[in-house]
Amino acid sequence: MPGSRPRASDPPNISGPPMHFAHMPAGYLLTKLLIGKNERVPHLLMCGALVASVLPDFDLSLYLLGLDDRGAHHGYWTHTPAFWLALLLPVIGVAWLARRPIFAAFFGIVLANTLLHLVLDAVASWIPLLRPFSDAWINLQIDLSGEAEWAVAMQEANGLVELAICAVAALVFLASSSRSRAGSVSSAS
Repeated sequence: MPGSRPRASDPPNISGPPMHFAHMPAGYLLTKLLIGKNERVPHLLMCGALVASVLPDFDLSLYLLGLDDRGAHHGYWTHTPAFWLALLLPVIGVAWLARRPIFAAFFGIVLANTLLHLVLDAVASWIPLLRPFSDAWINLQIDLSGEAEWAVAMQEANGLVELAICAVAALVFLASSSRSRAGSVSSAS
């Protein structure tokens, strides 16, 4: 069952390691999924999507610069869906109403990648997903402590999940790159 913690100002003790390096590869995979087979997507769109996939961790810069010593960066406003929805849905709406579908699509992909970041963090750790409506810290990880040893080992293997995400992203990138290179060679002949 997904976990929920009662109201608290500090995050709960985190049982497993947080998500460290899979946000950007996961964002790449999500963006490839959203754009489909369109290989002519502007590089700027993919770059924006990749930046968006790590954008919620911008709050770490405050900690690293010594401007905030809380250390529990998952408690910042950048780790709440409400912030990203309030910021980006109006931008998407204005772009759509202005008949600028590429801008609406771009900011829609940015929104999808920031929300994916939050889901990955909530699976690996605890974050205040419902803030400002609730101070509860949410963890989407299924508690397998009463299950078979292999299931418990999988739960504790966040690093392996991250490696799997990175491996799949690398394979998709290589396959996509070889297809685009093959297309450019055939069109040049």
